[in-house]
Order: sequence, then C-alpha cells, then structure tokens
Amino acid sequence: MGEHEQVKPLETSSSKVKAKTIVMIPDSQKLLRCELESLKSQLQAQTKAFEFLNHSVTMLEKESCLQQIKIQQLEEVLSPTGRQGEKERHKRGMEQGQQELYGALAQGLQGLEKTLRDTEEVQRARTTRCLQLLAQEIRDSKKFLWEELELVREEVTFIYQKLQAQEDEISENLVNIQKMQKTQVKCRKILTKMKQQGHETTAWPETEEIPQGASGCWKDDLQKELSDIWSAVHVLQNSIDGLTMCSGARPKASSLRGHKGHRCL
Repeated sequence: MGEHEQVKPLETSSSKVKAKTIVMIPDSQKLLRCELESLKSQLQAQTKAFEFLNHSVTMLEKESCLQQIKIQQLEEVLSPTGRQGEKERHKRGMEQGQQELYGALAQGLQGLEKTLRDTEEVQRARTTRCLQLLAQEIRDSKKFLWEELELVREEVTFIYQKLQAQEDEISENLVNIQKMQKTQVKCRKILTKMKQQGHETTAWPETEEIPQGASGCWKDDLQKELSDIWSAVHVLQNSIDGLTMCSGARPKASSLRGHKGHRCL
C-alpha cells in the first residue's frame, strides 16, 4: 500500500505538467498564427492601396492625354494668333499640375514602402520571438518527458524485482508444501500400520498370554502415542494450509485431509 501511495502523487504531478504543456504549446501556436494573419491582412491592404494609386495615376494620365487632344482640336478651330499665349499658359499649367500630382504620388509611394518595411520588420521580430518561445517550450517538455520516462523505468524495474522475489518465495513455499505432503503421506501410512497392529493386539484371546515385557497399561500408552502422532499430523496440515494461502495456490482437499476415525481406537 505504501508503494502505491507514493506512485499516485507522482502520476498526478505528471498529468498536471503534461496538461500544462499541452495547453501552452497550442496557445503559442495560436498567437503565432494570429500574428501571421495580421501581417497578411496588412500586406493585402497595402497592396490594394498601392494598386489603387497606380490606377489613379493611369487614369490621370489618360485624362491628361484626352484634355491635350481636346485642346489641340480647339486650337485648330480657334484663331492661332489670339489663342497662342493662352494655349501656352494652359499647357504650362497642365504640366505643372501633372508634376505636382506625380510628386504627391511618389511621396505617397515612398511612405507606403517605408510603412511596409517597418511592418515587415516588426512582424519578423514577433515571429522570431514566438518561434523561440515555442522551441523553448518544446525543449522543456521533452526534458520533462525524459525525466518521467526514467522514473517510470525505475518503478517498473523495482516492481519486476519485487515480483521476481515473490515468485521465488512462492516456488520455495510450493517445494516445502510438497515435502510436507510427502511427510504427511508417510505419517498416515505409519498410523494406519500402527492402527492395524493395535487392532490385532486387542483381538488376542484372553487365554493367550500377553507378550513378554508388556504391562497392563500398554493400551493406554499405545493410544496416547497415536494421539500424539495425530496431533502432529494436524499441526503439519495447518502449516501446509497457511503456506498454501500465502503462496496463492490451494492444493486438493484429498491430499491434505486425514480420516477423523483414525484418532479414536
């Protein structure tokens, strides 16, 4: 019971640490995934903005070309002498407007590129940090699992040695039981033979003489001796039952039980 109580807290602490590791690793992966999704969304939004700016520049260029064509058509219709100065001023204004528009677009593109670079650096730093934390958690979990494995191996080795010792003890008890059973069989044979001899002695006729050297109390002595032997047999039988219960094996009843009638003469 003591050994099981010591193993139980160890298993509980092991399950807690494992549960903690299982929870921490998905949280780190979830955080990393969220950061990557955020970066992807920002890149998509900035790409769309860049495409929109390019589209706006293209549309302005087309509109400028159309306006120039219209101006040329109007200049052809109008008098070239009266409209020459106004045409040049209008042309210079258009060129200046285009230059200002191009400058604004270039400045916007530069700002967008800088924002993209800054965002990329921040996201790269966050991703690197998350990967480092995840790798550290994996290393810690691996180390803990190896330690748990070593503890389990030691526990299994201890249990195996204990079972081996119990098996040896059971084998030794079985050998002792077999020896006791053989001794019991011999005792029964001796008792049966002595009982037969006792019956033959009691069956002698009264006219016959008692063998030389026998006293008047030979029956009491013989009965006492048989009772002592039967008591020893029952003590031996109880010892065999106790060893059988300890070893986990129960021999057949016919090999252990004596005959109750043998005790009374």
